[in-house]
Amino acid sequence: MPYVSCVRVTCVPSGEAPEEDRREWVGIVIPLLYEEPVEAASLGLMTGKSEGTRTGWVVPALLAFCLLMRKSPRAAGWWFDLKRWESDDALMFGVGEGEHVEVEEDEVRNWMMDAVIPLAIRTSYREDLA
Repeated sequence: MPYVSCVRVTCVPSGEAPEEDRREWVGIVIPLLYEEPVEAASLGLMTGKSEGTRTGWVVPALLAFCLLMRKSPRAAGWWFDLKRWESDDALMFGVGEGEHVEVEEDEVRNWMMDAVIPLAIRTSYREDLA
């Protein structure tokens, strides 16, 4: 059975989001964009200020938010309301904030299918309001 490289968030990630929303990431498993940690410039999501260079696990932002929505719709809502996210946006969890895990491909596929429905509903709802 094929496996997918993921990160399991193990502690409250750093950042500018409210702490109660950052706490909700703990325990969530998210497929990685790269199998190894990446070193990259880090920017504050709210202020846009440079936070220097950071090394961490990079994940697709929209999928991460959808997986967060399964645990905490309120926390996911904060992220969705922050800005209009694009399909190629990514998030980084610091190397000390998560651990690398391998998950069966079928299980990841099921998560993604479960995540698509709430995203489609939320997106169509937001477009109706525009």
